[in-house]
Amino acid sequence: MKFGSITTGIIADGLTFNLDATNRASYPKKGTTVFDTTDLNLTGSFINDVEYNSTPPNNFQFGLDGIDDYIQFNGRLTTYNQTDITLSFWVRFLGAPNSYHALCNEIAYRNPRRSRILIDPNLNQIVYTVNGNQKVRSISGLSLNTWHNIVLVKNNLDGAKCFIDKVDQFGWDGESTGFIQGTTGPLLPGTVFGLGAESVYYLNGNIANIQVYNRVLSSNEVLHNYNALKGRFGY
Repeated sequence: MKFGSITTGIIADGLTFNLDATNRASYPKKGTTVFDTTDLNLTGSFINDVEYNSTPPNNFQFGLDGIDDYIQFNGRLTTYNQTDITLSFWVRFLGAPNSYHALCNEIAYRNPRRSRILIDPNLNQIVYTVNGNQKVRSISGLSLNTWHNIVLVKNNLDGAKCFIDKVDQFGWDGESTGFIQGTTGPLLPGTVFGLGAESVYYLNGNIANIQVYNRVLSSNEVLHNYNALKGRFGY
């Protein structure tokens, strides 16, 4: 396998970040260092006791305990003056977190900075910050012990919207237009997964197949990526 390769059938156009535990370019099946397959200079580390199951068919996921685990990358996934973005995650919630399930934090560089995605303990709200203003939106269809694909897209005309398992949850919010930037919050060395900046926001569950695009994926493209990976997750 060529290092830096994309080994799944996901769309490559505009893909700027890809973390896939089944790909040795992302994770060599041992140690605590992970890599972005689109740019092997962007390396990350397991913080505390992030788990990896090397036994098929479960060798595609990372486990986080909801207390202090996260994956930290030594760089940012977007820039301050970026307007269009797609973030995609596969997650499985295994229990209630101390506060919120944190998926991603600090995707953009600015001082102070914070761009993040959180899911509330009842799994019926998504909290996201993609241009400096926090938004809270109702969502549906999430359940414990089940893999879900969460996709957040944003453009500079319509704002942001969220897909869960390929279904558009609330349409364009009309508010999150403008440049991606940050709000107040602790400064982290890079982008993190499973931590929401505050020390009480951690993911209790598993995370897999993280992709970031520098453009907005269409509904059909979201569906394409969902179909390309759903077999791993029991669909």
